[in-house]
Amino acid sequence: MDSTPNQPASSPVVPAPFLKKLSSSFPVFFFAALFFLCSADLFWATRIAGFNIRWGQGLLLLAALPALVHLRNGLQNRSASAQTQLKFFSHWIPFFLAYGTAALFSATPLLTGIKWGWGLFNIGLAALVCLSPRWEDSIERGFQWAVLAITTLVWLEALAIYVFPGFTHVQDMGPGMPASVSFFSVPIGFAQVSFRFMDFQTYRPNAFYYEPSYAGCAVTFAFFLLYYFDSKRPKAQSGWWPAVAASSIVLTSSRTGMLSILIFIFLVSGVLFWRRRGITVQLSLLKSAVLGALLIGLFCLAPMGFKYLQFISGPLGADTQARLHQAGSSEANRVLNIQDCLRIWRRHPILGNGVLPQNEDTNKGLSQFSMETWLEIGLESGILGVAAFLFA
Repeated sequence: MDSTPNQPASSPVVPAPFLKKLSSSFPVFFFAALFFLCSADLFWATRIAGFNIRWGQGLLLLAALPALVHLRNGLQNRSASAQTQLKFFSHWIPFFLAYGTAALFSATPLLTGIKWGWGLFNIGLAALVCLSPRWEDSIERGFQWAVLAITTLVWLEALAIYVFPGFTHVQDMGPGMPASVSFFSVPIGFAQVSFRFMDFQTYRPNAFYYEPSYAGCAVTFAFFLLYYFDSKRPKAQSGWWPAVAASSIVLTSSRTGMLSILIFIFLVSGVLFWRRRGITVQLSLLKSAVLGALLIGLFCLAPMGFKYLQFISGPLGADTQARLHQAGSSEANRVLNIQDCLRIWRRHPILGNGVLPQNEDTNKGLSQFSMETWLEIGLESGILGVAAFLFA
């Protein structure tokens, strides 16, 4: 009689190093998805009674729960990182007190109160998660991959529209909405329908943001951190990610984004030169600028790509001042909106007016009256709100 115990049927054995690598990579993928999905205004979002809820905010809530436990334990142990987080939160208290007071005295206390709570949710949980040392490396890498995904989508849209138009379908989604861009029937983002130039229709790619200015300004904010993280990479590998980001801002044709990037480069270079140090950083900036210019140059090799760059530098860029006085243009409408905001702000300069509904449509949610963020803060929470926001 065989005394050997029964052996189970053979099954594939997963190597331990693979499982270890997979488990260590999961937080990076999670945070990359979080940052990326929080950038999607329309596609990866759910609209409920006029309120736009991005799917990334669900991931933010999931990450905030263990981060809160970690913060509580850190405060009990009096760790330095927990004290830093607490100090960060304390700097925002004046703003939320000012905005909450404005909500109580506004004509729309419910809407303004909802926006107060939504701001507290987003700023508070983002700080709780991003400042937590628990996932420091994963958050950093996830952020870089998310920004790379957003900027790559802008590049894919630009290439699809202007280099491979035969394989691209652009569908207009109606007044006030961006156009949907599909490449080989696969949706790759949105683009704003602009005016015709040199006998061809121009589109301004903006990934999954609502419009090009949102995409350009968001990538500009991300560029500062992206450049800092990239500066820690080996010299042979550095420069490319900031170059892709900066060139994608050009492709969105966001004038605010392009101006901000130029100001950033000149300020950093000027400060470093004045202090007679940071040659390595200056060379790194120069490398990113040259690589970005090279990418744009390659894009211009395509005839329609070159025309699009002419459109950005010509009718869209150089003629901006002329369109400020052209009724119905985007630039003229922005000037009128600024004048209207300042006029309404003067009614309640200290505490502001709270959230101003655009019209009687109840499906507008928290859509703001102002087209400019700083005026939005001032219009809703007054001088106290702006001062507290600047302090925070």
